[in-house]
Amino acid sequence: MVATVTPLPTAPDRSTQDRDEFVAITNAFLAALVPFVPQINALAEEIEALAAFTNYAATSTASLTIGTGSKALTIETGKLFSIGQFAYIARTSAPSNFMIGQVTAHNPSTGSLTVNVASGGTSGSGTYTDWTISIALPSSIYATLAGVET
Repeated sequence: MVATVTPLPTAPDRSTQDRDEFVAITNAFLAALVPFVPQINALAEEIEALAAFTNYAATSTASLTIGTGSKALTIETGKLFSIGQFAYIARTSAPSNFMIGQVTAHNPSTGSLTVNVASGGTSGSGTYTDWTISIALPSSIYATLAGVET
């Protein structure tokens, strides 16, 4: 969720306002800065997180077997994975074991994430419970890796 910032009231202007009007508008403007500062700070944190892709990286302890098909995981809440986006699911302790697939469902409130892994989108084998999930290669590169014509 993107932080909201309440607009500031009209700034004071000594060239167009008499003394009493200027003082009143200045006081209102200064009072509006009190909630404005934390709102701007929250927005800056969100922008920084987006820039670092922290909302597009997650972990899961779901028991998954490396292979094709639908993979259901529970990740941290509040993440921004989107349906249709490609996700990279790598074993945290051995990243050479991984799956790449397309997100088919995601609920950021519950952390539920479902990824469909297509043929050619895996490396390694086994069932594990330590996963790191991140944004994957663009679909055209993934399709090339999977041997699909685009």
